[in-house]
Amino acid sequence: SVKRVAIATPQETEFCHWADEVIEPAVSLPAIAPTLPELWQVELTGQVFDPPSLDELLLELTEGAYGQVQRLKGIFELPDGQAFAVDFCLGLGEIEYTNLNVPPWLEGRPQRWSGLELIGYHLDKAAVRELIADAVLSDTVLAQYQVHYRTQVEAEG
Repeated sequence: SVKRVAIATPQETEFCHWADEVIEPAVSLPAIAPTLPELWQVELTGQVFDPPSLDELLLELTEGAYGQVQRLKGIFELPDGQAFAVDFCLGLGEIEYTNLNVPPWLEGRPQRWSGLELIGYHLDKAAVRELIADAVLSDTVLAQYQVHYRTQVEAEG
């Protein structure tokens, strides 16, 4: 015979009508329940990333240098005018990269939305903000890249 047992505080017993027996826990449930991960989002619209620096940023985030990242999603802009999406889920393999089928943005800072979302534990947000700032191209360097890529597109077209 199967016996249905609920573990509940006195305040929760009214929700345990399905149970054959209700047991009050010896330790309060909040003390033993796991904490929920935190969600952190940062908008990156207008930011263009140096590809090697972005690769390093994503690797450091997913390998735990700035907290225990369970999930990472983002849309990033590159100096060649392309945008791509990134998806990572702890335990499901490597970082997935998806090129977004959008026209290249080769004049000034991109005005389409981009951003980063992290879900995890003990996220060092200030350090991640610094890491992002270090990976973003300055206006001068971005302009140089864009001149190069516009010239390349014109030569091909």
